Amino acid sequence: DPQGATAADSVEIRVDGTAPDDPAPQVEILSPTDGSTIPNKPDGLLALEWQATDPAGEGLARRWTVSYPYDPATGTAGTTEPINEREILFPHRWFAWRPFDNIAEAYCELADSTVRVSLEVTDAAGRTGTDAVLLRTQPCIVVE
Repeated sequence: DPQGATAADSVEIRVDGTAPDDPAPQVEILSPTDGSTIPNKPDGLLALEWQATDPAGEGLARRWTVSYPYDPATGTAGTTEPINEREILFPHRWFAWRPFDNIAEAYCELADSTVRVSLEVTDAAGRTGTDAVLLRTQPCIVVE
């Protein structure tokens, strides 16, 4: 200004190619439902069924994980690991998951506890939608 005082201001603008109002994919786990029980035998299977839509129509990538033991009060888990979709059946949106593939070594320590199964779906622009269900384990079978 005429008295020699100066001031400055700045605004950070991020350009990532997505419109701010483009929503993330909508995700829903259809099966199993909250509170379902995980089979307590090594060959037991659970059907993981989902639906996901991408409002932007750009294609979807998904990632399933299992977290155990899971504390719903704090939202924390001791271990989180991916679920293998090796038995996937297209064009259906489900596959048979063998929980013992992930939690066999810890199953007896998880007796009567909570396990969280979650699905994360990401579209081509990097927007992510998620859903999760909480499952219960059964008492450990002890073979003598």
